[in-house]
Amino acid sequence: MAPSRIAPFLFSCLACAALMAGEAGEPPPREPELPPVAYIPYDKLEAVDPQGEAVFLPYAEFIALWRQRQQKEQQQPEPPVDAVLAGYQVTGTVGEQAVELAISGTATALGEDWSSLTLPGALAFTQFAAEDPDVSLERGARTLHLHLPRPGRYPFSAASAARVERDISGERSLTLVLPEAASGSVDLTLPGDDL
Repeated sequence: MAPSRIAPFLFSCLACAALMAGEAGEPPPREPELPPVAYIPYDKLEAVDPQGEAVFLPYAEFIALWRQRQQKEQQQPEPPVDAVLAGYQVTGTVGEQAVELAISGTATALGEDWSSLTLPGALAFTQFAAEDPDVSLERGARTLHLHLPRPGRYPFSAASAARVERDISGERSLTLVLPEAASGSVDLTLPGDDL
């Protein structure tokens, strides 16, 4: 290096050293110390906690409880219901006195084992078939119970009928009882315009 360049270099090194020397008098920041571990004999706990508000247990038992809690937090929560009707489609043609309905839908079982889905008994199924032969339909006093064998989706089809009512003035009306579901559609063909 040329002598003209060495002087500024030495000057900047000395300035840095002087600045560092001024800070050297301060002690470096200390990391926080952990409190000392205290071993308390179980037969003398009253002296440590006279009110009896603290809980003392061996470290191995604490670790076991901690791991047990962590496993519970990682488990999936149980579904609020065993089964739901995911959706259905109702089609039919309205006649003079009745309507014949074709119903197709999908039930979803959420429970660990057998699940039951309650449907309105007024559906009055005349036929019922499911893709899975283990699915069964049970008629109760006022309800229908669709029994599903294991978690999963279960498509089904059914047939039903409903009466066309005629009032005293001769006007006709149709009342359909439909199940609660996430989605549903009704597609009816009407024979005329006086229904």
